[in-house]
This record gives sequence, structure tokens and C-alpha cells, in this order.
Amino acid sequence: MKNSVSIIIPTFNRLDKLVNAIESVRKQSYKNYEIIVVDNCSTDGTIEYLNRLNDNKISIFKIKNYGNIARSRNLGILNSKGNFLAFLDSDDLWYPNKLKVCLDEINKKNLDFLYHNMKIKKNNSIFKKKIGYFRKLKNVNVYDQLIYTGPAFPTSSVILRKKIFNEINNFDEEDYKITWEDFDAWLRFSKKTNNFGYLDKVLGEINIGKDNYLDKNNQIKNIFKFKETYLQDSQSFPTWCNITLLTLYFKLNNYEKFYEFYNHIDLKKITLKNSIKIRLLSLLLRSQHILRKFSF
Repeated sequence: MKNSVSIIIPTFNRLDKLVNAIESVRKQSYKNYEIIVVDNCSTDGTIEYLNRLNDNKISIFKIKNYGNIARSRNLGILNSKGNFLAFLDSDDLWYPNKLKVCLDEINKKNLDFLYHNMKIKKNNSIFKKKIGYFRKLKNVNVYDQLIYTGPAFPTSSVILRKKIFNEINNFDEEDYKITWEDFDAWLRFSKKTNNFGYLDKVLGEINIGKDNYLDKNNQIKNIFKFKETYLQDSQSFPTWCNITLLTLYFKLNNYEKFYEFYNHIDLKKITLKNSIKIRLLSLLLRSQHILRKFSF
């Protein structure tokens, strides 16, 4: 069916948040969709809730993914019927016009991949703000832009053509790509097409709770894995990796590693905001290091 959308929602023991995610889809003004919930053997009443809805647009699949969400998403894709795929994390939600606005834009520009702005809410706070790392990708060599400037959007904002995603074998289920399997997928997708679109509209919300935070050492490991996978011939990291690494080492109070990556950044060639942030981190870490050195 033309412009049918399969919405993949992986979940695990998030019933209170899943209810909001599901209802945000059921309230969409655009109705040509199916919801595929892939449940990682929840024990909080998730399946019972979904069964009570008795909604023929909702399909339920169970999996034991062992912490690898790519397996859950791929199971959903395997059982999908739409010609477009959309992804919604079970603690996120969409606004009622999300699908209509996105599909109007896709049809207007014949896009293969579209993403949009979302608001972010941390730790169940009542305060929300526009997520910080959105940016518009130019429709020329999207792959290089992602490689050298880093992730540009969250998974819950993405709609893409399933046919092309199937051609790249969907999400990679290798364990070393856990937590950056989505960024890896967008990189591989961008090797197939530059036909990406960006909507400068807020069409949903992301909730960042304690269960969303990745251990800092694992974040560091992932950046090194990214370089190993995609930049094997390069001696240096892209600037966005250096900034991320020095920020993580700052949070770990690792003075030596912080300055190892600090010295690789040309502060005149990055945004003023990042330049000020990095200089402040340097001053703070240096003062902490001096205090520790002379404390007795």
C-alpha cells in the first residue's frame, strides 16, 4: 500500500511510558500505519495492556534480545508490511501531526530518509527543551557529513524507505555496535542515497531517564570502535570525537587523557559555544588537578 508506515516500538518493562508512546501513535491524524511492538519478555503487564487495547493496527512480538536492541528492531522490520519504516522508543512520544507532516514532506521532495526536531525531557522533569544536536544535512555526500560531524538526530525522529533499509540488511546485530547501531545504520544507508531531508519542526518528545544513560567508559569504547570500523586508515579522530572524548574524560577526572584530546582540537575552527565550553572544562580540570596535587 502506498505510503503505509510500519512503526517499530521495542520495549522492556516500561509500561508506564509505553502507554504514552502507543497513545501518541493512535492519535495520529494520518491513519495508514501499523504499530509493531517488540517486547523483550517484560514482566510488568505490557502484554496484558496491549491485548486489552484490542487494536487491529497493533501487532505484538516477543524476543529475548540480551541487551541488543538491534535484534528487537530487526524482528519488527521482518514482520512489517509498510513501505516506510518509523522508529519510536517506548519512552518517547510523537505529536498528533507527526506522520502527516513527515509524509507530506517525503512526497513533496521524493525523499528516502527524513528526520525532524524533538524536545527533550530529562529524568521526568516538567521542563522540556529542543534537543541539542539537530542539524541540517546537505543532500551531497551525507555519508562524509555524518562521519566527520557525528550523529545529527535521534532514532525516534526518523522515517525511511524500507526497501533501501532492507538492502543494507537493516540494523547490524554485532555486539560491539550496541548503543550506536542506529548511527551505524544511518551511515550505511547514506552510502545508498543522499536523498535525506530535515524538517525544522518539533514533532515529538524524548524522555531521558536513568535507564537511558550509557556508562562513560562504554561511551569512550564506542567512539574507538567507530573509528576502528569507519576510519581505519586515519591517524586522528574527527573533531566531534575529540570533543566528546575530552568531555567524557573530564567527567572521569582523567587529567592526562583530557589534555591528550584537548591538544588535537583547533579552537579557532569549532563553534564559539564549543570553544568556550572546552576552555572552561580545561580551567576547571586544571584547578582540580592542582588542588589534588598539593592537598595533604
